[in-house]
Amino acid sequence: MATRTRIRAEKVARTIIVVAVIALVVVIVAIGYVTYSLIRTDLLSGGEVIVVPDVIGQTEQDAEETLKRAGLAPHRLKQRMHSNEQPAGLVFKQDPEAGAKVKQGRVRLWVSLGKASFVVPELSGLPLSQIIGALRDQGLYLGKLTKVYRPDLPVGQVVNQEPAAGREFTSAVPVDVVISDAANLPLVAMPEVTGQRLVLVEDLLARSNLRLARVNYVPDDGVTGGTVVAQDVPAGEQVQLGAPVTLSVALPSELMNSPFKRLRIHVTLPPGPEQQAVKIKYFDALGQNPPIEMVKGPGEQVDQQIDIEGRATIYIFINDMDTPYREEHL
Repeated sequence: MATRTRIRAEKVARTIIVVAVIALVVVIVAIGYVTYSLIRTDLLSGGEVIVVPDVIGQTEQDAEETLKRAGLAPHRLKQRMHSNEQPAGLVFKQDPEAGAKVKQGRVRLWVSLGKASFVVPELSGLPLSQIIGALRDQGLYLGKLTKVYRPDLPVGQVVNQEPAAGREFTSAVPVDVVISDAANLPLVAMPEVTGQRLVLVEDLLARSNLRLARVNYVPDDGVTGGTVVAQDVPAGEQVQLGAPVTLSVALPSELMNSPFKRLRIHVTLPPGPEQQAVKIKYFDALGQNPPIEMVKGPGEQVDQQIDIEGRATIYIFINDMDTPYREEHL
């Protein structure tokens, strides 16, 4: 009996040893294969891997020396731009980024010209013919132009402006002006937009010299989601040139009542500088969410999806204006 037990124990021990040896062989083979692959890849790709150093915050000369010591070369063409992140003369951006692994090549550097400063000039009293030049001299541009009936003033004279004179911004912003007119304000007919898709309505309003300023989402299962179901001004009614328009847009009731929603934000940027800073701020049941920021050009479209919980309010700002270019509520 003892002999059988001993034989069985010896068989179990031998089995364990065999399994352990096989596992060890598999591990050794795997390590060898990975090592071989790394060595082969390194040989085929041309040698030693270089980790790109971090030169952000260094002077242009120091950054070039740092790259050369690492075995890299600075790109001959450097970008010099205004930056709010680094003082003038310091590198504020690099490509490839720090930590990237390369074999060789050049690193492009962006050198700061310091913070951009755009000061709004005093426009009151100026004729319309001089406004654009005065704004251009400060790197700004004309925003919304509104006429007001003022027969006591010369036609085309600035009555009011927003932002006010002396305001300073870190990027180019539009300046809205109100000018005097000896006639009634120009009027345009409100187009029929009910029943159309929201993504198409914005351009239609722009062609009518109107602006989509507010979107209210409402539950409606009778139409396709994203369809305009109401407009604050009836079609055909005469409204002032450039007037803001509010629309009600349908969303499925199931989606409106859902605690979690995914919403698409679509905005076409107005005329302005080649680079316009866009910021999307939104608030939902969790409070204020981190803003979404991007840079777009005039006429380009913002097409952004955001995830929200519960009821929400979304504000879209363009450049550094105090009031939102558009707001959406659901």
